Formats: sequence, C-alpha cells, structure tokens
Amino acid sequence: MVQVSQAADLSCDWSSVTDIDSLESDGDAIDDQRLHLYADQASLSDTEGSLMSGNIRFRSGESQIEADELFFDPADGSIDVRGDVRLVTPNMSISGSEATFYNQQNLEDLSGNFLTAEVTLPELPARSRAGRISNPDKNTLVLEDVTYTTCPPGSNDWALVAPNITLDRAQGYGVGRHVWLKFMKVPILYTPYITFPIDDRRRSGFLTSDFGSDDRSGFEFGQPYYWNLAPNYDLVTIPRYLEKRGAKLDSTFRYLTGRSHGEFSSEYLPDDRIAERDRGIARWVHTTQWSRNWRLQADVTELTDNDYLQDFSGSLVDSSPTHIDRQVNLSYRNQYVQMRTRVQDFITLDDSIPDSEQPYERLPQIELRTRLPIGRSGFEVGLDQEWVQFDRSTGITGSRWDLTPWMRWRYAKPSWSLTPEISLRHTNYSVDNTTGDDHPTRTVPIFSIDGELFLERPFGKSGRFRQTLEPRIRYTHIPFRDQNDLPVFDSGAPDFNFVQLFADNRFTGADRIGDTDKLSVALSSRVINQDTGKNMLTATLGHAWFLSDRTVGLPTATSGFSDDQSNLIAEIQVPIGNRWSGELEHQWNTEEDRTAKSAIKLQYRPDEKRVMNFGYRFREDDLEQTDLSFAWPVADRWSVVGRWNYSLREEATLERFAGLEYQTCCWKFRLVGRKFVTDTEGRTEDAIFAQLELNGLFSVGGHVSNFLERGVLGYETD
Repeated sequence: MVQVSQAADLSCDWSSVTDIDSLESDGDAIDDQRLHLYADQASLSDTEGSLMSGNIRFRSGESQIEADELFFDPADGSIDVRGDVRLVTPNMSISGSEATFYNQQNLEDLSGNFLTAEVTLPELPARSRAGRISNPDKNTLVLEDVTYTTCPPGSNDWALVAPNITLDRAQGYGVGRHVWLKFMKVPILYTPYITFPIDDRRRSGFLTSDFGSDDRSGFEFGQPYYWNLAPNYDLVTIPRYLEKRGAKLDSTFRYLTGRSHGEFSSEYLPDDRIAERDRGIARWVHTTQWSRNWRLQADVTELTDNDYLQDFSGSLVDSSPTHIDRQVNLSYRNQYVQMRTRVQDFITLDDSIPDSEQPYERLPQIELRTRLPIGRSGFEVGLDQEWVQFDRSTGITGSRWDLTPWMRWRYAKPSWSLTPEISLRHTNYSVDNTTGDDHPTRTVPIFSIDGELFLERPFGKSGRFRQTLEPRIRYTHIPFRDQNDLPVFDSGAPDFNFVQLFADNRFTGADRIGDTDKLSVALSSRVINQDTGKNMLTATLGHAWFLSDRTVGLPTATSGFSDDQSNLIAEIQVPIGNRWSGELEHQWNTEEDRTAKSAIKLQYRPDEKRVMNFGYRFREDDLEQTDLSFAWPVADRWSVVGRWNYSLREEATLERFAGLEYQTCCWKFRLVGRKFVTDTEGRTEDAIFAQLELNGLFSVGGHVSNFLERGVLGYETD
C-alpha cells in the first residue's frame, strides 16, 4: 500500500489516484506471483480468444489491472481492455479509456499502450495526462501529447506541456523535448530539452531561479544549475545577469572521499561596468582526516579588490569585516598529546587601517601540549609549548617561544572536587627591527586552586523534577613582571564573560601575562525533568574580587587596573511552557552601579510554521539594539515574514524586511522588500526579491531563502 500525506489546508489530496487498497487478495497471499483473473462474465476459447466483461480484475502479486471489458488474443498473446481501464502497481497508477498489453505472464514486467490516459507516480507525487502512453518495459513510460505536473488532481497551476516526455523510473528522471512551462495556464518558458527528477535521487538539473533588484547592481537574475557529476562530488553553477554591472558566474564544487571533504566556491564578474575591471572572489575549505589522530584543515580565500564584499554581499555582517583570515592547519591528537602546526595570514579590507596596526602573519605556528597522569593518584603533569614566527610588512617582526610546564592534583568525590595547580610560564623572543633588546625574555609563576560542589534535591510536588546547586570558587595568583619591553604580536583584551571569569590570564596570546590576585565565585542551578532529561531552567551567577591592583597592560592602555571587583554576570535560559523560550545574559558594573552589558532573547513558537522573536542587546558606550522578527501564517496558504533590527544608539535601522509567501502543495511564491546597512559608515541599500518554486521541477534555493533563514531565528524555508 502506498499513501501520500499532505497538509489538508493546502488541498493536497492524492488519495483518489494513489490509493492502492483496491488490491484485494480474495484469500490469496499478496506476494502470490500467479495470475488471478476475476470477471462477472466470461467466454473462453483456446483458438478464437477469450472475452470477459463486468468488474474485471487481473492480478499478480502487488499489481492489478481493472477494466470493464477484456479480450485475450491467443495468436499474439495480447490483451485488449476497454472501459474504465486502470493499471495499479505499488509505485505507479495508469488509467485510460483503452489499452493493449503484452507479456501477461507477470504484470510487473508488463508492456503495453494506453490511449487518452493519465499516469500517477505516488512516491513523488506527480501525474501526467497524455493522448498516448507506451510502456515498453516496467521502468520506462513514453508519453505523447503530454501535460506533466506535481499538482494534485483538480489543479494544474503549473505544468510541462510537450509533444513527448519519457519517464525513466530506473534512473529517476524524466526527459522532455520542445517543452513549454505553463504557470496559471500562461506559457512562461520554452526549452527545446529538459530533464527533471521523478524521485528523490540526486540528479543534474535546474534549481530555483532567483531574481530581484537593489541599488548597487540594479535588476539581478540568477539561474542555478546542479551538476551531479559523481556520487562523491557535484557542482552548482549560477550564471547571473546584473543590470548595472554585466554577466557574472558563481560556482560551488563539493567533494567527498574516504578521508577528505571540502568545497571550492568562486564568483567571477568580467569587466564590471561600474568598477571598469574584472572582479571576483574564490574560497577553498578542506578537511582531511588521515586517521583518528591526524587531521588537515584549510580555509583559503582570494579576492580581486577590497571593496568586493561590500559591493556584492547581502548584509552588514557579510560586507563589513576588516580582515579575511586564511589558514592551513595540521593537527594531531591522542589521550596524552595535542599538536598543531598552522600557517596563517590575513587580507586587510579596510584601507584606513595603517600597516603598523595590521595583524601579523604566523609563518608558521607550532603548538605542542602533553599531559601525563601519575597512576590513579589524581596527580597530573604536563608541558605546553608554542613557537611562532611573526611577520608583517612594517614594524617589529620575529619569533616567540612560549614554554609552560605545569602540575595539578585533582581530588574528587561524587559531590565535590578540589584542584590545585602550579605552572611556570617562560617566554623567549628573537626580534628584528627593534631599538631595544633583540632577545627579551619573561618568566612568571602561576598558582591556582579550584573547588566545586554538586548538590541536588527533588523539586516540586510531582516528583518529576530535580534541582541542582553547583557552586564553584577559584583563587588565582600571578605576580607582577615588567613586560613593557616585550613586543605585542597577538595579545589582546577579550570581552569579559564566564570563560574570562575563571581564566588565569586576562589577556589573549602569550605577549602579556596579567598580574592578578583574584577570587572568582559562581553559582549555577538547573531544574531537570527526570522523565525527559530536559533542562527546564538553567541559571548562573558569577563574580570576581581582585585582592590587589593590576599593573600589566597593553601599550594602548592609558592606566592600570584598580577596580576591586569584576562585573556581576548572570545568565538564565528557560523554556516557558511548550511554546515560549527565553535567554538572558546580563553584566552589572558593581563599581559604578550600572549595566555594562546585556542581551535578551525571547521566542514564541507554537508550531513549526509559526515563530516570533524579540531580541535586545546593550553594550556600554558601544551599542544598543532591538531585533524583532517573525514568520506567521495569516490565512489559508498565505504567510507573512519580517524583521526589524534597529540601533537605539544611532537612531537608525540596520535592517528591515517584510515579505509575503503563498504556498500550495505544488508551488510556492515569495516576494520580499528589504532595506539594510551595507557598511560601517551607515550607507543603506534597498532591494526587492522574488522567488517561485515549482515542486518536483526546481529545488529550494536562492538569495531569498538564505537571508530569511538567517534573519528570522527558527524559520525554515522548506
């Protein structure tokens, strides 16, 4: 039995043509391959032929022929049927006014011809109406004067109309010649040749066209084509027409081997009419896993000019990076050893950044971390090493060797643990282009002790929930070492968060080791549904006290660090019933009694088709933004989608879009208007996008799907 399930509100009822419940067994096993013939009346003859009439059913296994009248000709072994003729198999149904069949020994291998017939493929589902249907073998259908569609009976919203279409069920595709594509009975596209899928196997063919208009490029049209080159690699090419710029070609090549996978993508615009030069970008992302332990990764990008992303990206996030990171990594990992060798450089896109402030290249960077447990005592010793060669076109260059032997002891019980650790960090430089010491060094000891508790209890009257209480306290001591003579290759001051709350060093990189006398405390609690294992509430509160002033800083710092305590950090994650969920991240400046940083996310999602999001972000002296987005059905087949991302600080919209979506079970149309900021200087762009998807002919794709899924959290276009 084959059933096709579709949403009732889209009127996708295929039951009348795909229901194969009519295969009655009449007491015989359904897998019986013998021929069974049923009729109200029969006149049988071995020489003159046999004539049957009335409720004819001719069955073998899971296949059956139904008709009003049947004549068997013993001379050529043919079977002529008339009336309401229907051939039903588990993956096909053909009905017509009359038909002739051959090879009646097995209905699954039956061949024949139908006149004025309709064929249905329930697995897709799809159907075709034809003046004549030939079935030369069990896997091939040749349709003449044909109309093909994936719309259900009673609806021909879109259709392929052609004098000839061949459906190859063995290969999973159809082939049409001199084909017109009609939408709402209006011809919109002609092609002398087309192939299209008739099942869910990968197959070369056209994907969804995308078209729209924006201020930078004018009207734009792109037609993706998917090339199924082999089971383990494929290619998508997208020829594009840009009204103001010319023709552009985008491509993405993907590959997969036994040990490797990767993707090569490129965009090429010859002779840009606005920039008056060839423009493009290429990116290669690759991973090779030689064994459990060895891995090679590469992410390399090249582009023709620094303005390319700004001119051709679709959002502020895509268009406004200051640098592009390019690197190749070779890594090894086992239980006791971790090694990484990396080559890294950057493309600086912001021309206003002087050479002296551009990031250093690592040519190369070698990291080696080893650890050795001492029996089952809880003691562990290790050695972390890093050697880097830093290079740049101007300023100080050279190498850095960072060596950190360490020892820790972890004493753990089911409800608590205590971990003291001591290490000695030694850093040695060999630098060029400096007026100071060519080989400066620094050695600093680090001590910490970390304690954790894990407590739990039943929560609530039902007994279904448990609550945990997980306090943590850590003391860290690093003495002061004068580091003003050391270069700064890659050190920086990261944003304060829970990771930094318990980190030994308040700086990234090895060029600065911050002096500290810090006591960090956090308290976490979770409420867990014991039936499902789902966290019903996760809450964490963290704070740090500094027992002495800090002195070590970066060259850009104007003064030391004298605050007695850190910001108070709070994080809460909670699902509110089955439809609501919320997240809160908040930092309170305890020294000045004001908010330093805050982020709120609230989502309402009653089902997969409906979602509303509210977001708020604040960072003191930097940004304050609201973010509203939604996707919501408003009527039968109609949905609306939208987003408004607004900067309260600049009193300006960063991005807003609104769109309509109309969906049936065989096609979908989207129309979206969008306004968004394209660069850090606040320049905006207006754009309109439209997309038409025809199920079973074009796959989902295009610019509209991409930015809708990115802009509306929880929204899915397919």
